[in-house]
Amino acid sequence: MFPYLPIKQSDREEGSKDELYSDRPSQETTRAFDSNLPFVSWGRRYWLFLSHGVLLIVCIALVLRSIQDSRRPPALPFCKSTFRYFPAPANVAVEYYKEFNVTKGSFNHSSIYRGDPGPEIDDAWERISTGVKLTRITRDELLRMGKEDRPSTVKWRPKDGGGYMAALEVTHQLHCLNMFRKYIHLDYYGQADEFFRTSKEKTILNHLEHCIDNLRQYLMCNADTAMITFEWVRGFSVEYPDFNTRHQCRNFEKIITWQNDHGVDVPEDENVERLEGQIDMPYPP
Repeated sequence: MFPYLPIKQSDREEGSKDELYSDRPSQETTRAFDSNLPFVSWGRRYWLFLSHGVLLIVCIALVLRSIQDSRRPPALPFCKSTFRYFPAPANVAVEYYKEFNVTKGSFNHSSIYRGDPGPEIDDAWERISTGVKLTRITRDELLRMGKEDRPSTVKWRPKDGGGYMAALEVTHQLHCLNMFRKYIHLDYYGQADEFFRTSKEKTILNHLEHCIDNLRQYLMCNADTAMITFEWVRGFSVEYPDFNTRHQCRNFEKIITWQNDHGVDVPEDENVERLEGQIDMPYPP
């Protein structure tokens, strides 16, 4: 590091104001550019070349980084470019819609996922949650996700193709939401759903508490920065929130299609077997 030296008072007064602003070089400046004199010392040349080399390397690195980023899904305008993609196998199916989607948040919005309980709405929820197939991952994929290959980790049988059992996190999250939907219609699902019909109240509430905290962690981890605006609405004395916000969404159908295409088909009358050498964990993870 080169020290910063203060300008001597004598140096400041050596040249006149006219000389400082003149287009003509002074005699001392002319001597500095004399061909018979070295322009700059070899030590300074070394540092000059080194700094230029470092800048060149940085520029090349930035170009390579931009090429790598261009191969990723388009960054959202409200996301930082330093967002890191978790090494999950289903990432190959991630595709963002080019157009912004409006989250339909009106209280009277109709949807196949809301309304009175019945077979039709149950089928819609099952298709996007528990109806999505389980899949398999390799040991390398397991380790790259930060998981451990433990004696208790469930594996598929060789006749089922081997590998480790896995499921998409989003299907579990949607299953949790479906549990809440069923709970607010307990008068119906207390008879129509086996879990609510046969489970003790403590078990049901413990399951729902698990879902609440699981979804809380996800929402806080993926904090949504979309803005809710407000309107004055006839008949309301206070400002009314407009929950119809805009987002750039992933193609959900493409993701669950990938999962089903890579799913493992196990007959309904067969249970997943413990393979030889596998042991039980002493407590749940």
